[in-house]
Amino acid sequence: MQMKKSRQETIALSNELTATIVRSKNRKQTVSLGVDSIGNVIITAPATTPLETIVEITRSKADWINKHLKEKLQLAEYSFDKEFVSGESMQFLGKQYMLKIIESDDNAATCFIQGKYLKAYIPEGLNPSIKSELVKEQLIKWYKEQATEKIPERVSKFAEKHGFIYNNVLIREQKKRWGSCDHQGNIRFNWKIIMAPVSLIDYVVVHELCHLKVKNHTPDFWHLLESIMFDYEHRKGKLKEFGNSYTL
Repeated sequence: MQMKKSRQETIALSNELTATIVRSKNRKQTVSLGVDSIGNVIITAPATTPLETIVEITRSKADWINKHLKEKLQLAEYSFDKEFVSGESMQFLGKQYMLKIIESDDNAATCFIQGKYLKAYIPEGLNPSIKSELVKEQLIKWYKEQATEKIPERVSKFAEKHGFIYNNVLIREQKKRWGSCDHQGNIRFNWKIIMAPVSLIDYVVVHELCHLKVKNHTPDFWHLLESIMFDYEHRKGKLKEFGNSYTL
């Protein structure tokens, strides 16, 4: 027997934005909205839902759509390889800063935030390829310094409040993990997490602290995590969605 495909329609949300309606006979009642990884608005609806109802529901969710479109566009921007030139966007604690490279005659090489800028000072007279490599090197050094300063503060805060005992907090380069802990009570964090909002940093911190008491991802582990951070699933989802953008 040949399966019938879901029916699709397109509606205009504005002069520049359209949405695709996917109608399915298997869907009984609800109309759901989503924004895919490249900014397409997708509406999934039962086959019998009137178009007018779908449009009304979609218009009522305009703020939600705009918010998620903005997030997807930001994520797409960060997914491009960095060239480490002035004008590029950099993330720190969930905020965007514009990279501003300043050539100095005192052989300085340092980074700091000033207003909306993340400024990188480098010696003048370098060729472009060496310049970009030095900027990247200085940015990594600066991010690691910030992570070394700020992440232990978050660990200490939650450990004191909830009775966790740990040994050392270590900042490392971890390609596949945001955090980890060992049997000696040492907790390791990927320095790149310092680019994320504090709410997501806190999720990683509490996640690893909970592993001091429950080693594996058993129901007991998730119950413990939820008792400390009731919205951990939302934060976990955000980290999964935007984690690839926290990189240089």
